[in-house]
Amino acid sequence: MRSVIAALKLSTFLLWCALTMPIQVVFLWLAPHSRVPQIIPVLYHRFLCAVFGLRYEVVGTPLNHGGLMTGNHLSYLDIIILSAATPVSFVAKLEVASWPLFGWLAKLQRTVFVERRSVRARDGAQAIQQRMKDGYPLALFAEGTSTDGIDVLPFKSSLFASVLNQDINQDIPVQPFTIALLTVGGRAADTPAIRNLYCWHGNMELLPHLWAFAKTSGAGVRLTFHPPHKAQDFADRKALSAACHADCLSGLPALLSKTGVDLADKPL
Repeated sequence: MRSVIAALKLSTFLLWCALTMPIQVVFLWLAPHSRVPQIIPVLYHRFLCAVFGLRYEVVGTPLNHGGLMTGNHLSYLDIIILSAATPVSFVAKLEVASWPLFGWLAKLQRTVFVERRSVRARDGAQAIQQRMKDGYPLALFAEGTSTDGIDVLPFKSSLFASVLNQDINQDIPVQPFTIALLTVGGRAADTPAIRNLYCWHGNMELLPHLWAFAKTSGAGVRLTFHPPHKAQDFADRKALSAACHADCLSGLPALLSKTGVDLADKPL
């Protein structure tokens, strides 16, 4: 029975893509600077949250114009939740652009694709600067990879240089966020086996993981948007990166600890 339900969910996902992708293409072509190409991804992802049973609680207020949001990363499912919560584009590694379907979806959400090697980071920083000049909020998973969400890896500071460049307005908001996984399949996310039904990390393969998650009843996530920093208040990208990392990490201790998972609050 779970396999039948999973198949129905994935079929609905593919049909929803077929219906909405052409609409987004048209609006990106005819009215790229209007609000419509920002709102369509929000509606698209909110429907997917309903299909896959992704429930999220938003704490704080996300940026709604320009600036950079940065936080931890547990899964490709984070993208659905963040995009449902607020109009946002993403910063992603270059190879994502070539992925079948998921790469096309990323392009339609105006993702900025960058190489994260330090030798090419300057090109990525310039692309991010241009998008912020256009007034679009960008989200960056600054750990550079996804994890099991128990801890937050040190943030990679190279792309934070984009908000400290002297050629652009220095009063750029940089907002840390924390993604905290509470439940999966109606159970508290208190063991690696349960957490890994949502978290996609290490050497996990994408399609088998998506199939396994689709067989569950979904997941509950707390999405905390911390108060923004002003880029101009920091001497360099490493200081800004460290401050954002500390804020992101602060969103976890009330829910998680390395010695065990404490879901004291009522889970979603």
